[in-house]
Amino acid sequence: MVAAERIAAETGFTKSCLPEVGRLLRLAAASKPDGVVAESGTGSGVGTAWLHSGLAAGARLVTVERDEELARRASGVFADDERVSVMTGDWRLLGPVRWIFAGPERLARHLAALPKCPQETTLRALRRLAMHRTRRPGLIREDPPDRT
Repeated sequence: MVAAERIAAETGFTKSCLPEVGRLLRLAAASKPDGVVAESGTGSGVGTAWLHSGLAAGARLVTVERDEELARRASGVFADDERVSVMTGDWRLLGPVRWIFAGPERLARHLAALPKCPQETTLRALRRLAMHRTRRPGLIREDPPDRT
């Protein structure tokens, strides 16, 4: 966390998640002990560090950042952990995922870029928009949970 916060200070990055959100991220990552946790908008890596702090031994963390310099520097923070991949590009690099963490600005862009689906219900669309309306980062669930 300290290294990512230092990068934020050095680069003037001001959109790092709050500690309260970070604790939620840690809990969310811990809930997927054998899964893939995805993040869009690595930034300086503060949110990524929170996700990493909850990452189980059998899980992986994939994060993507559009800014090449931020992605390069954040990648260095996690270079010693092969479970973490930091990529440069947009959210489409993440591929199909069950959960994604995105801040409100990125969430709005993600939703706008999604193809329109006539089968999507109004309720499902509203659920996807709910976290955006709070103006706080949020978790978006794209499909129903396993019932097994």
